Amino acid sequence: MAYEPLNYKVFSKNSDPENEEFFRKLDSLFHDVYGMFSSLPPAGGDGGGGNFSIALVLICILDAIGKKKHEGSQRVIFNRVVQEMTWPCIDGHIGRCEFADIVYVEIRNILVHAAGVDDSRSWARPQNYKEPNLDKWNTIKPEFRHIEYIDTMQCWPKEWAIVENDKDGRKYIFNLAGLYYLTKELAKNYLIEKSEKMKIEGTATQSASTKS
Repeated sequence: MAYEPLNYKVFSKNSDPENEEFFRKLDSLFHDVYGMFSSLPPAGGDGGGGNFSIALVLICILDAIGKKKHEGSQRVIFNRVVQEMTWPCIDGHIGRCEFADIVYVEIRNILVHAAGVDDSRSWARPQNYKEPNLDKWNTIKPEFRHIEYIDTMQCWPKEWAIVENDKDGRKYIFNLAGLYYLTKELAKNYLIEKSEKMKIEGTATQSASTKS
């Protein structure tokens, strides 16, 4: 199965170049991440597995959607957009609010905290915690560890934690395939929201023109 693109061309049919360009850019970023999952080697040997790069691109997408939908400080916007993600709730897994704090400080802020040299980011961790581990698959069963499968799933199994504590309770482990799925699902839902609004506005305009 090939990559499943966002349906950004729906906006070209209705002369909405701004939204068409926005979702086209998001689609390009998702397509890049898809390629990182399918073509990069496992970490070690002749280079890394691209895990940190995958996380940064996905968080960039969350930032972009958040700025489109909400107002306020960047931290507030990021927290709000994370709350809109369809989150698998199960005992023992990290919830949305804690996830937003961990990601914002430990991953997103790497961009502005000198590649992690700034120790002020460590406040988000419990005492004695090490840096988080970014894993492409984590708890996903081996037979499902294919981005082609993840990209076309209808829902995310709640037993596949997006972020959880490791067995020793000394660091967080992120499931990047899960972050990819939930971020893309959020983008799809936002695209549908914008396209439906566009249709309603178009119908209202047409109705007003007819009456006049």
